[in-house]
Amino acid sequence: MFLKNFKIAQKLSFALGLVVIFVLGLLSYIYINFNGQSKAIDSNVESYNIIRKSDQILISLLNMETGARGFAFTGREEFLEPFNTGKSSVYSEIEELSSYTSDNTLQQTRISKLRSDLDLWIDYQNGSIIEARKQVNTGNLKLEELVKEAQKGVAKSYMDDMRSSLKEIADKEVGILETRKSNLEATQKLTVYVILVGAVAVIFVSVFIGFFLARMVVEPVTTVTETFKRISEGDADLNVRLNANSKDELGAMSKYFNTFMFKLTEIMTENRNQNWIKSGHAELTENINGEVNIPVLANKVINYISKYVDAKIGAIYVKTEDGNFKLVGSYAYKKRKNLSNIVKLGEGIIGQAALEKQSMTISNIPEDYVYINTGLGEAVPKNILVVPCLDNNEVVCIIELGTFDEFSDKQLEFIEQVSNGIAIAVNSAEAQNKLKELLRKTLEQSEELQTQQEELRQNNEELEQQTKALKESEAYMQRQQEELRVLNEELEERTKGLELQKKDITAKNENLTKAQKEIEEKANALELASKYKSEFLANMSHELRTPLNSIIVLSQMIAENKENSTLSEKQLEFANTINSSGEDLLKLINDILDISKVEAGKLELNLEVISLTDLVKYVKQSFAPFAEKKGLYFDVEVEDGLELEIMADYQRLQQISNNLLSNAFKFTHKGGVTYSITSSKTKKSDEYNNYIDIAVKDTGIGVAPDKTELIFEAFKQSDGSTSRKYGGTGLGLSISREFAKLMNGEITVKSYEGIGSTFTLTFEAKRVKTHSETSTQVSKTTEEKEVENLKVEFKKLLIVESEKNSNIEEILEGKDILITTLKSGLKSIELLENENFDCMILDYELMDMKALDLLLELKQRELINFPIIIYTGKQLTRDEEEKLQRYTESIIIKGARSSERLVSEVSLFLQETDIEMKNIEIDEMQSAVEEEGFKNKKILIVDDDMRNVFALTSVLEEKGLKVVVGRSGNEGIKKLNEEGNIDLILMDIMMPDMDGYLAIKEIRKDSKFIKTPIIAVTAKSMKEDRQKCIEVGADDYLTKPIDVPRLISLLRVWLYK
Repeated sequence: MFLKNFKIAQKLSFALGLVVIFVLGLLSYIYINFNGQSKAIDSNVESYNIIRKSDQILISLLNMETGARGFAFTGREEFLEPFNTGKSSVYSEIEELSSYTSDNTLQQTRISKLRSDLDLWIDYQNGSIIEARKQVNTGNLKLEELVKEAQKGVAKSYMDDMRSSLKEIADKEVGILETRKSNLEATQKLTVYVILVGAVAVIFVSVFIGFFLARMVVEPVTTVTETFKRISEGDADLNVRLNANSKDELGAMSKYFNTFMFKLTEIMTENRNQNWIKSGHAELTENINGEVNIPVLANKVINYISKYVDAKIGAIYVKTEDGNFKLVGSYAYKKRKNLSNIVKLGEGIIGQAALEKQSMTISNIPEDYVYINTGLGEAVPKNILVVPCLDNNEVVCIIELGTFDEFSDKQLEFIEQVSNGIAIAVNSAEAQNKLKELLRKTLEQSEELQTQQEELRQNNEELEQQTKALKESEAYMQRQQEELRVLNEELEERTKGLELQKKDITAKNENLTKAQKEIEEKANALELASKYKSEFLANMSHELRTPLNSIIVLSQMIAENKENSTLSEKQLEFANTINSSGEDLLKLINDILDISKVEAGKLELNLEVISLTDLVKYVKQSFAPFAEKKGLYFDVEVEDGLELEIMADYQRLQQISNNLLSNAFKFTHKGGVTYSITSSKTKKSDEYNNYIDIAVKDTGIGVAPDKTELIFEAFKQSDGSTSRKYGGTGLGLSISREFAKLMNGEITVKSYEGIGSTFTLTFEAKRVKTHSETSTQVSKTTEEKEVENLKVEFKKLLIVESEKNSNIEEILEGKDILITTLKSGLKSIELLENENFDCMILDYELMDMKALDLLLELKQRELINFPIIIYTGKQLTRDEEEKLQRYTESIIIKGARSSERLVSEVSLFLQETDIEMKNIEIDEMQSAVEEEGFKNKKILIVDDDMRNVFALTSVLEEKGLKVVVGRSGNEGIKKLNEEGNIDLILMDIMMPDMDGYLAIKEIRKDSKFIKTPIIAVTAKSMKEDRQKCIEVGADDYLTKPIDVPRLISLLRVWLYK
């Protein structure tokens, strides 16, 4: 025992030094390991971000590749949207990925290569694929050359390199994560081992030298050992501290131990705070889960939060439909006089917190602000906390709490965390309440049905009573006529059988009632889905038509200004191509709206007298050049003796023929197409209805029997793969079938794969007797069948006026117009119930009623499906004019130039029918009128889209008009007041800040501008949009893209006033 020779001070120094070394080493090792694990976790998070970001970049690249490929396949510009959008986003994502790996040279090298490959790929796509496809669209390049370029695999090579770079980046980070994981597990095991070994060593050394150190060393070492033991067991007293004030090694050990315990206390306290917050959040969610009553939900929320954070008073305000906040729940709150339960946005602390969307804390509360009441007295809170609850960045409700003490950090954090969940719960409850309201209405309808069933039951009871009386009569007859007894017994047996049948019918009626209820529920759901679909289509129409307006108008101006243009023939050809593409896109939008209207039952047929020879001529002119270009034969056949003049919807027949023939030529590469019109082979005609077959037969690729129904579905083709050979939206056949159903007909198909197809439209056509019979002969030659003596399609005009010496018929002489004149409103109603017209001219004062009474009657009978012009010599009041504008398109007061305006209006509404004034050439008149009407006229354009403003300004200034521009509703009203002498206003409807509807209302409030013509311009094309514009005060209506000739015609009409 060499220690025996040492002094006590040396022994104490040796013992204390040994213990301190062990303890300090153990603490340092634990601290270093904890610090290293924390850094490893941060590094892992960064690695996961790199992997996630590389996946996002790959997805963006795939979307761009899909967009470019879709454009190359179809040539449609909308497929380029993912490619163009991705070009900007993918570079920002690569820069973000680069920032994550700024300290990794190898990863930076890979990212640089990725960026370089991306530049090459985008340049190749733009230059070699997209630009080539555009040239294919314009006919400057053959599709085969584009296919050859694509088959080189250059784009695929670049894409494979980029995929490889992204995979290397991700694989590298995955490898790093695995390495860190292994190191972390090894470190954890070693830490546990070191802690255990260190603790055992400290205990062993302490026991070994305990005899020599006695109480001077035993007590602190025992304390340290016991504390570490409890730490390892998870039951430590965090308030344990060593009180050694010496400056030797024991004192140093105590200092470090105390520091360690202080840090450990902070960590444990933070964990307890987080557990407290999460526990409160979970309990609150459980308490309010499923609650849909807003007041009950609000009281549950404020009661729980107030108790949980030890608040002495609380209130919760919920946002109402008008944007204000209403007090709906409180905790220990006593309402005070002169204080409203409604708070407006920005009003007081509550309103300001809602406006700023930020929590607010108020200290030093005034004594008369609010009181916390108890049975013994009342006191003023020391702190007030106001917290807005947000969902999707919208304030849903606001919580206000008051306490005697300051809110702790954990209380504030708890309230902030639960605020979002509370907002979501309130929104969910409101949504469920709305759903319950819909269900309540459904139940009311069900109760009405039950009432009807009760009435039916009462009727059955009356029938039973009658049956009973009949039985009594039979009994009397039995007493009088015994010989009929056997017959009556048989009758009773039959009655029992009828009762059994009645019970069976009653059970079936109950089942029918249940089925009817289910159908009504599905119908309501379908009606709601249809409403959402209509709103979506209206918004889609607006978003697409607005830019299309500028494209079509400007390209049309460039293409038509050939003489004064400095552009080359090639550039003018580009302008024509842009204009044609815009028109094609507009046609696609109209197709989508058509099929939507058909599905919603809102599309009506426009029946008129048409000639099938016109249809034959149209298809020949449209498709013969196309057939010649493809090297195919195109035969048009019409059955001998077929009645060629029928009553039908010419536009729909033309549209169906276009769709069927376009498909036939698209899928036919050799042989040809035959278009034939014959009497129906499946339906028999009678003296009123004539059933006709229009068949399109081709020698194309055909359709497999199991796919004949698929091709009639919207957006479907028989080849639905992503690599399909033929383009198209798949809407044509779907729309055609729906049109056929509207015409009481059908479309059938016979097809054999690899041989060809025959599509047959069978429809109902009304027989007609024309005003003048024009013989139509269809002669057949060995080479081709030609249609001769084509009939003229007449427009029908109805004039209803009371003046005996009216000269309207003389004013409106036109070779293509059939004019019918009446003087009685009642006779006009009878006529309109049996005959269709294209336009009506109506006098205000008729011999048997006023024009407004006639219009109301026509509206009630749903007979108004054509434009109506009021033409009168009476000076109308503002009230009369507003009422008439609800049902008419134009009002003309007779005067010096009223006949010219009438001609323009009728010409416009009859779609440019050739109308001539007596002894006046129409072209000369319009030129003179336009020159005089536009001179010194000033137009105010109110539109927030500068593309539309530029296009319209260019058109109007070219016509000699002066243009003033307002970029919003407010600015338009300001310009109107500043200029003062505006002759006409073109008002866009969809604008921010103040839309067109509100702007028109504000303008009409000013008596100075009550007569100023206003033409509403909108990209929405739904039927109700025009009526809404007229109701707010507009005089006329135009849809985007704007038809320039129609715009000029409307200006000519309204500038005459």
